[in-house]
Amino acid sequence: MARRRGGLIRFLMFAIVLVAVLAGLVFAATRLLSPTFVTDRIVAAVKERTGRDLTIAGGARIGFWPRLSIRLNDVTLSNPPGMGGGVFLKVAEVDLAVEARPLLQRRLEVKRIYMRRPQVNLLVDRKGRQNWDFSAVASGSGSTDGGSAATGSDGGMPAPRNGGSGNPAGDLLDEVRIAPILVEEGRVSYLDERDGTTFAASDVNLRVSLPTPDSPLSLKGSAVWRRQPVKFALFVKAPQRLTASGSPLEASIDAARLKASYAGLATLRSGFELAGHLEASTPSLRGMMRWLGVDMPEGRGLESLSVRGGLDLRPDRLELKKATVQLDGMTARGTVRVLTKGARPKIVAALGVDRIDTNVYMAPETPGKGGDGKAGKGSSPSSAKGADAWSDRPIDLSSLKAVDADLRLAVNGILYRKVQIGRSTVTAKLAKGVLDATLKDMTLYGGRASGRLVLDGSGPKAVVRGALNAKGLNGEGLLKDFADITALKGTLDMSLSLAAKGRSQQEMVSTLLGKAKLTFRDGAVKGINIARLVRTVEKAVVNGWKKAPKEKTDFAELSGSFDIRDGIAKTKDLKMLGPLVRLSGSGEVDLLRRRLDLRIDPKLVKSLKGQGGTFDLKGLPVPIIIRGPWDNPKIYPDIEGILKNPEKAY
Repeated sequence: MARRRGGLIRFLMFAIVLVAVLAGLVFAATRLLSPTFVTDRIVAAVKERTGRDLTIAGGARIGFWPRLSIRLNDVTLSNPPGMGGGVFLKVAEVDLAVEARPLLQRRLEVKRIYMRRPQVNLLVDRKGRQNWDFSAVASGSGSTDGGSAATGSDGGMPAPRNGGSGNPAGDLLDEVRIAPILVEEGRVSYLDERDGTTFAASDVNLRVSLPTPDSPLSLKGSAVWRRQPVKFALFVKAPQRLTASGSPLEASIDAARLKASYAGLATLRSGFELAGHLEASTPSLRGMMRWLGVDMPEGRGLESLSVRGGLDLRPDRLELKKATVQLDGMTARGTVRVLTKGARPKIVAALGVDRIDTNVYMAPETPGKGGDGKAGKGSSPSSAKGADAWSDRPIDLSSLKAVDADLRLAVNGILYRKVQIGRSTVTAKLAKGVLDATLKDMTLYGGRASGRLVLDGSGPKAVVRGALNAKGLNGEGLLKDFADITALKGTLDMSLSLAAKGRSQQEMVSTLLGKAKLTFRDGAVKGINIARLVRTVEKAVVNGWKKAPKEKTDFAELSGSFDIRDGIAKTKDLKMLGPLVRLSGSGEVDLLRRRLDLRIDPKLVKSLKGQGGTFDLKGLPVPIIIRGPWDNPKIYPDIEGILKNPEKAY
C-alpha cells in the first residue's frame, strides 16, 4: 500500500511538473506566437531606425498551415518628419513566413516576405527634400524623443539605445534573419512639387534578397513603364557601406527601348554617385527619350545609339571616359561630360569621329511643292526648274535650344547633301540655341580649306551664317555636288562670306546675302568653244548653233567676284585668260531661280603664244550673251540680227 502511495505521489509530482512545463510553454507560445509579438516590435524598430510611423490598420493574424506565418493587412509607412502627413508606402497585404523553432531560441527567422499590391509614392517637396532619403536618421531627425540618434561605427544604422540590443524584437530576440521579399502587382509613382513632374510604373514584380544588414542585396524584377515591359536587376555587395565608403554594384535593364548594364562602385554619401563601366544601347534615341518622358521635337535622325565606356556619375554631372559612342551609323571615341547644373544641360566633349553625315538629320532634298519625297516621272532633283529645285521642306533649328555644348572634334569626313569634306578639326560652342563652329585644316575636294559656320535656332526662323576660304579645290567636283553645275572644270580658289534666314532651303536661298570670290585655274568651260563661236559669227547667224557637248573653251584663269543680295549674285569683273581667247564680263546669277544673265566681251588671240599675258589684245569684239537656266543656258552673240531672231540662238 505504501509502495502504491509512493508511486501515486511520484506520478502526481510528475504530472504537476509536466503541467507546469506545458503551462510555461503555452505562456511562451502566447508571447512568441501572438501577432502583436512581431508587429509591435516591427513598428517600434521602424520608428527607432527611420523616425517614420508604420501603421497596420487591417490588423494581423497567425497562420499555421502550410507554414507558420503572420499576415498583416493595410500597412502604411509615413513620409519622413517635416514632409507632411503623406504616405511613402502603402501595402494591401503583407505575409511573413516564420520559422517556429528559432523563436524558442530567441531568434526570428523570416523565410519569406510576400507583399501584394504595394504602392510606393516618391516625392520631392517644394524645398527639394526627398521622401526616400533615410540618411537624416543619422543626424537624429528620426528619433522619437527629439534627441539625436546615435549611429554605428560604420556610419550605417543607428546604434541601440539604453544599452539594449537594438534588434527589432527588443530583448526577446538575439538575432533577426530575413529571406527573400516577394512583391506582386506593385506600383511606383513620382511627383516633384517644384515643377509638377510626374510619372509612374505599374505591374511591378520583385524578388529582393537581403538576409541580414551585413549581407549582399540582390534584386530582380519586372515592371511596365509607359506601356512597355521592363526587366531589371540589381546586386549590391555591401549595402551597409553605401552611405560611407561605397559598395560594388551591378545593375542592368532590359526593355524594347533601352538595354543597359553597369558594374562598378556606388555611394550615397553625398548623393547618388557611380564610378565604373557602362554599356547601353537603344534602337531609337528619339523614341527612348520620349519613352522616358522627355519632350523631343519631330525630326530625322537620333535613332540607333550605343554607348560603352567608363562612367563617372555625380549629382551635378555625368562623364564618360575612354568612351565609344555610335549614333546613326557614326562612331566617336573620347571623353564626354554632361553638366546638369544651369538652365540647360551642357555637353563638354573631346572626340575623334569617323564621319559626320548631316543628311541623316535633314529632310530629303526633293524639289517641287508638296514635298512628298517623289520626283515626277523621268525627272530628278537636278532637272527641276527654277526655284522649285530648292527644297521647301521646313528647316527647324529649335532643337539647338535643348542643350549647351563645348565640343572639340577631329573628324575624318563630313557629308552635307552631296558635298564631301575630308579630314577636319572642328571646334564648336552651343549656347542658348546658337551653334558657332570653327572648321580648320579641312581636306576639301583635293584642296585645303578653313571656315566658320553659325546656326542660330534661337528665333522663329533659322539663321545661317558662314565663311569659307579654300585653295586648290577640284572645282568641277565641288560645283557638281553642291549645285549640279557641270559646265566648269579647273582648280578652284574661293572665299565666301554668306548669311541667310528662313524656314526652308528655298526661303534661305531667296534671302542669301554676302560676298564671294572665285578663281578657276587651268580649266575649261565645257559644251562651248568661244573662240570658234566668235570666229564664225556670220555663218552662225545664218545657220544657228548646235550645242556641242564635246566642245570646250580652255583657259588659264577664270575669275570673278560677286556681291550677293536677296539670292542674286552680281558681278562686274568676270575675267578669263585663255590660249585662244580673252574675255571680260558682267551680269548676275539668280541663285533662287538658278538662272544666268551674263554679257561677255571676248577678244581673240592670233596664236597660242602668250596665254595668260597682257589682257589688252586686239581682235574682233563680239559680245556674247549667256542667259537662261544655268544647267542649260542659251548662248548667242549680242548683235542686232540675233536679237531680232532669238530662235536662232542656242
